[in-house]
Amino acid sequence: SFDIQIKGNFRDSKDSFYCFSDEQAVHITFRKRPDGVILEEVRELVIMDEIDQFFPMQDADLTYKSNYKSVSGYRGFVRSLPKFEDHKHFLQKYIRKTYYDRPWILDEDTPF
Repeated sequence: SFDIQIKGNFRDSKDSFYCFSDEQAVHITFRKRPDGVILEEVRELVIMDEIDQFFPMQDADLTYKSNYKSVSGYRGFVRSLPKFEDHKHFLQKYIRKTYYDRPWILDEDTPF
């Protein structure tokens, strides 16, 4: 037997990424309000056990003011992440096996 742990972030668009840690797997989206404030929206994942797939919930579970001050700042960060699509099949199986039976508790110690 073997044990695999994945910790890290994988981008899925120019404004969002998946974040994996020991405790949770979530989807984070950056959004700029009309007043210029950058927000980070955290969404829990819906796991479809039958087909080993997951996707973010429609509504954010947690929204907070980002440390990024500009769109170009957070997009530079997101561009530096590995692409989710390149690791999609492995991650879908991993997340289902690792997080499926765990309770979802968003940690208040954000940002991620």
